[in-house]
Amino acid sequence: MPYLKRVLAAFITMSVVAVALPSCNDVDKVTAAFNQAITTIDTQSSQWRQALPDLESKLVSDGQTTLANEVANLLNASIANVGDEFRCDVDFIGVRVKGTLQNILDKFHGVPPKPADPRLCKVIPNAIDLNLVQQGRLNIIEFHGYDLTPSGIKFFFTVGQAAEQPIPDTYVANPAPYTMTFNIAATNGFHFPVGATKVDIRVNGGFFSSMSVIAPAPTPIAKTETGDFIVSYYQPGGNISSQCSNVSSALSAFYTVPSGWKLDRSKGDAAHAGISQIAVNDNQQSVGSLTAYNYFARDDLHLQVEGQVCSAGGWGAGAIFQRTYRAFLIQASG
Repeated sequence: MPYLKRVLAAFITMSVVAVALPSCNDVDKVTAAFNQAITTIDTQSSQWRQALPDLESKLVSDGQTTLANEVANLLNASIANVGDEFRCDVDFIGVRVKGTLQNILDKFHGVPPKPADPRLCKVIPNAIDLNLVQQGRLNIIEFHGYDLTPSGIKFFFTVGQAAEQPIPDTYVANPAPYTMTFNIAATNGFHFPVGATKVDIRVNGGFFSSMSVIAPAPTPIAKTETGDFIVSYYQPGGNISSQCSNVSSALSAFYTVPSGWKLDRSKGDAAHAGISQIAVNDNQQSVGSLTAYNYFARDDLHLQVEGQVCSAGGWGAGAIFQRTYRAFLIQASG
């Protein structure tokens, strides 16, 4: 009796396996259907739009609903990616469809599918102009294709004849399998070193293509000049009490920059942008009595000197203020 039970159990198990596994005829029919679709696309890539629905219908009629669903998903994804934002043509999509169909068929046969093979069809723009980057007019490089992933596609830059150097993945984004972006914004993107000439693109370790890096135009060196002027002022003495006045009362205390120039505020004495005091020829009364003294730029075109000097009381000496200043000038643009 136990022997009979074992035989019956084995029979039931074999029956279940026979039901679960496709017959040789089913395998042949599925293989033929897939091969026909692959051949159609191989002959004319743009025919994937028709080949996929035909294959789906064939699989449904043969009872292969699981495979039919995979084909339907592939069709829907392919159609969705052929839109205004997709930069590759329908023939390019056909190449990917053919590869995906082969993977589905291999999986059906128990063969491990091939790893994703990233492909690029278009790069926008096709060169990196650092002049545009500096102006904020170029921030992102777009890469369009399929199966695009940071692990499969790597970027490198070269400087002159030196060996290529990797660009960190932190500057690369992958918003969709059909799109990658490379951030080169002047604010927070990858900054190319001086002398960079190109970017190499490698797919799965192999060289794919390169992009030129256009160096920024050299910054023109502005012409500079200096202009010296003397401020003279006299506060008369000879009075019983001290008399005070401001040196800004003198016309010479005001300096106007010549036409075509402006003050170079990167130069000058500390806290006195655009101007330096270069000589002091005051008498002792002026030096000893000077208060609230300052020399400064009123704007990009005008300098001013101010300060109060006083004569000595008791019919003493007057204050003679005489100092020389240097204005630092730079050629005005435009």
